[in-house]
Amino acid sequence: MVTWNKWAEDRLSEEERQALENKNVVLPPLNQIINFEDVEFKNRVDFKRFIFPDNTTFQGATFSGLVQFEGATFSGWAQFDGATFSDWATFSGATFSDWATFSGTTFSSSADFGSVKFYSKTDFEGCSFSIAPAFHQATLHEDTNFRKCIFKKGGDDPGANERAWRTLKVAMNKTHNHQMELEFFGYELDERRKGFSMKTWEGLSQTLPILVYKIISGYGRSYSIPFFWLIVVIACFGGAYSFITTTDWAHAYSFSLTNTIPLLKASKETTEAIGAITPAVEWMMSIQSIVGVILVFLIGLGLRNKFGIK
Repeated sequence: MVTWNKWAEDRLSEEERQALENKNVVLPPLNQIINFEDVEFKNRVDFKRFIFPDNTTFQGATFSGLVQFEGATFSGWAQFDGATFSDWATFSGATFSDWATFSGTTFSSSADFGSVKFYSKTDFEGCSFSIAPAFHQATLHEDTNFRKCIFKKGGDDPGANERAWRTLKVAMNKTHNHQMELEFFGYELDERRKGFSMKTWEGLSQTLPILVYKIISGYGRSYSIPFFWLIVVIACFGGAYSFITTTDWAHAYSFSLTNTIPLLKASKETTEAIGAITPAVEWMMSIQSIVGVILVFLIGLGLRNKFGIK
């Protein structure tokens, strides 16, 4: 590493250069792309604190073992498009001075980008992460792209995964990427749910609300899901009102609709068709009204999040 960094900073003496040549070690000229394209690294790779003085490419490279870029400095652009990391990969504390691309890169194990500084455009589009990537204390550029990433959400530590997704959620909030913020928020809640056992009352009380929130609204990201459940509620309660009050289907569903959606009021004809409100019907109406308010709220929340309305 010392020899490499001396070369990177143009501080190699003539004696040192000659010694390298005698060992058949050839360093590329400065101001030339450092090219590791399609190289297969079959063993552990250690680039800790290495200085890459100019543009660097690891495009299509394959890393079979542990990869360490801790504290490395990329002075030019850095390209890892299509690379494969089969084992743990750490870029902790690295600095990317120019743009960096990881488009289509595969991380089959842990990926650590903690305390990394990205000073320019960063592209992770189409990446595959088997475990939640760690970006704790990282500095992300406002033009950071996680579109079309595949997050397999593996790993056996829900607590660590939850913290990783929370960090990314906060980072996306800072860069005003609202859609990715919502996506990482959903992953965070998924991991939080995994941290509790459904076999205990405490675990059930923690996980059930999260699970219901996901089922009926996609964690607030969807307006179509709560709309679907709203239709289901109107249909189910309409059928129940028709059965209990022996009124016709049209009036029963009209009554169900007005009782589900706030501010709607049943017509006099519908009220007369339903007849006297029994305790059972009154109990059903109360539940339906509460569920209706919740679903209408979630539809509004989904629309707000879909279109980024503040």
